[in-house]
Amino acid sequence: MTRAVDGELCLNIAPLSGLDQRRTDLRYAAYAENADTRDSTALCPHRAPLQVFEPLPRPIGTLASFHRRYGAPPGQQDALVAAAGGCLYRLVDEEEGWVSIASGYACDDWDFVTYEVNRDPENAATPQDVLLMSNARDGMICVFGDDFHVETVQTPKKFGVICRHAERIWGGAIPGDPDMLVYSAPYDPFNWAQNDEIPEDGAGDILQPSWDGDGFVALRGWGEYLLAFKRDTVWRVLGTDPGQYTLRQQYGKDGPVAENTIASEGERVYMLCSQGVSVYAGVGVQPWQSDAARDVFARITPAARGGAAATVWRHCYLLALPLDGSDTNNALLVYDAQADSWMLRTGICAAAFCSHGERMLFTSATQPGRVYALDEGEAQRLTWVSPWVDLGVPQVTKSAFRIHASVQAAQALAMDVAVQTERGAVRRALRVPADSQKTLTLPIPARGKRFRLMVIAPPGIPWRMPGGITLRLDMDGD
Repeated sequence: MTRAVDGELCLNIAPLSGLDQRRTDLRYAAYAENADTRDSTALCPHRAPLQVFEPLPRPIGTLASFHRRYGAPPGQQDALVAAAGGCLYRLVDEEEGWVSIASGYACDDWDFVTYEVNRDPENAATPQDVLLMSNARDGMICVFGDDFHVETVQTPKKFGVICRHAERIWGGAIPGDPDMLVYSAPYDPFNWAQNDEIPEDGAGDILQPSWDGDGFVALRGWGEYLLAFKRDTVWRVLGTDPGQYTLRQQYGKDGPVAENTIASEGERVYMLCSQGVSVYAGVGVQPWQSDAARDVFARITPAARGGAAATVWRHCYLLALPLDGSDTNNALLVYDAQADSWMLRTGICAAAFCSHGERMLFTSATQPGRVYALDEGEAQRLTWVSPWVDLGVPQVTKSAFRIHASVQAAQALAMDVAVQTERGAVRRALRVPADSQKTLTLPIPARGKRFRLMVIAPPGIPWRMPGGITLRLDMDGD
C-alpha cells in the first residue's frame, strides 16, 4: 500500500517473498540467494548443510534409506545403504559407521525400491524387508533387511531403472531394448517367468516402440498408475494385470533431460526439461513457471545438466543444478508448492538426495564419499534484491530513502541494506543489537527516478526479519 504525505511516500513492503522474475512488485525478489521465505511472515537466511557420518573412501553413487520392520533390533529399524567404488555399505549405528556388505560391482549408479518377500511360502508369518537395487551393467540384486546379506536376482533383462506398481516390480531402460518394459509376477520380485495358464499370476513385458531412437529412461509410481518416461514423451500404464495393461501417450512433446530430476508432490510430477522445469499433472507435460527463475535456468551448464538431481521434501521440489560453467552440481533451486515461490540456494553441491527419517541427506558432488544433512549447519550468506520500480511515475525523482525494519537475532550483527538507482547503489550497514525487539531505522541518501532494494547479510549468525520493510522516500517532481 502507498500513501503520499507532503511529498513523502510510504511503502509497506510485506511480506518479502521468494524469487519471481515475472513480478514488478517490491515484495518479490528479482534475485534471491539463500533467502528463506517459507514462513510468509518473515525473511531469514537458510541454514547451510552439515556433514554427517565418517566419509567413505570413494565417491558415493547411490544412497538409499532402508526401513526394516522385521528382524531389526529396537531403535535400529532405519538404515542407510550406499554404493561407492564398486562396493555396497550399510550404516545402522553412527558410532559404528559404515560396514561393507558386498563388492565387485561395475557401477555405483543404482535405481532402488523397498519391498517385502517371503522365502518360505508355507509360513506366511516370516516376511522379510528387502531393498531391491538394479543398474544396466550389474543387473538386479536384493539386500535382505535381517542381516544385510546380498543376493543376485535373476531377471530376463538388465534394468537401468525399476519401480514398484500393482504389487509387481517393473524394469526399464534396458540396453538393446529401449522400448521394452518388463514386469515380475505379483508379490514375488524373484519370479520373472510367464504363466501361460494363469497370465495374471505370471510375469511379462510390454513393447512401445517410437521408431525414432527414443527409449524409456525412468519409471515412477503416480497414485494408482505407473508413469513411464522417455526422453521426449511421457506414457501412462493403465490396468492392473497383464490382460489389461496398455500404454497411453500423454500430451506434450517433452521429457526429462535427467532421470534423477523426476519427483512428485501431490498430484504434480516435476522434472527438468530442455527449457526449465516442467510438470505432469494427469493430462500432459507443461512448462512450470520457468519464467519465474529464467535467469537461473539460463546459467545451467548444458554439458553437465544430465547430472542434475531432485527430490521433494516438506512440500518443496529441490533441484540440484550445475551453474555458471560448473561440471558438477553447485546450486539448489527450490520450488515451494505451498508458498508458490522459488528460491535459489548456493554453496550446496548435491549429487544425490535421500530422505531418511526427518532428515534430508545428500551425497557431495565435490567432496567424494561425504554425506550432508540439509538445513542443519550455520546461517548462510543471504542476498535479496527487489525488481526495478518507478512507482508508476517515471518522470518523478525519488530521494531521501528511509528504511524501517525489525530484525531479531540472538547475537549482534550488521547487515547491509542498499538502494540502487540509475545513478548507482548507495549501501549502508544496518546494525542489529543482540535480542533487539525494536524497529530499526536506516537513512540511505540515494536519488533517482527508478530504484530497487537490496538486503545482504553475512553468514554465521541466524536472524529473522518479521513484518517485511517499511520504506519512506521523498517524491521530487521535476
